[in-house]
Amino acid sequence: VIGLAGVVDFLQDVLALSDGLRPAKGGDLGIFLMLSSLPFLSAASHANIDEKVNAMISKADAYLNSREARWKPLLRILKSEEIPDRLEALAGAVRSMKQTGWNSQSVLHVPGFEPNLQGGSSFSELAALGVSADEIRKNKIRFHVPLVSSRFLTCHAEVDGADDHLADHDRWVLENYILMTIEMFGRDVDECAKHILSIPVMHSQFEIIVVETVFSQMLRLPSPPSLPLF
Repeated sequence: VIGLAGVVDFLQDVLALSDGLRPAKGGDLGIFLMLSSLPFLSAASHANIDEKVNAMISKADAYLNSREARWKPLLRILKSEEIPDRLEALAGAVRSMKQTGWNSQSVLHVPGFEPNLQGGSSFSELAALGVSADEIRKNKIRFHVPLVSSRFLTCHAEVDGADDHLADHDRWVLENYILMTIEMFGRDVDECAKHILSIPVMHSQFEIIVVETVFSQMLRLPSPPSLPLF
């Protein structure tokens, strides 16, 4: 068991991985890792660390406001669409989830557990991250163009005024489940499909979002990471 204070300190260290780095030099890394962790903290946890989380989100927003995603026009499936890339969609999902009080139908929190901010002798300590933004700069990490998940099917439902679309934060988490499943089971198509269809998210647009996410992954430039699967 890890104390909540240790988790916050670790996330702040992760966020610092983006300090002074442009996207092409790995600047998205720390921002993405920090923001993608927030939906999986319970509402009770967020209530204890609200001020520190807001400070981290503000720092991420400042980075995104200065970020130039020049690759996005190349990733459009439809010429007329303006869609966020994976990091921009994550920032929107975090804002959406924050407005709901950090509640989500895509993230399971086991009831009966209460967060502990102070920690104690029974809590494990997280080891130091041991990596800095300067080391990332020196290692010359290759920039990977983020996934752009096109909504070429669900966009029609939103235009028609349908009110049953999945919330932005739940959609991002679902897309993340799908992408992680492809990464883990992509060598076995049958097993991969079985696990995707077993993702515990009950929604009328589940199958449509699976199609959109897999199709968007298939069209990633310069080449899809799981080509044999497709």
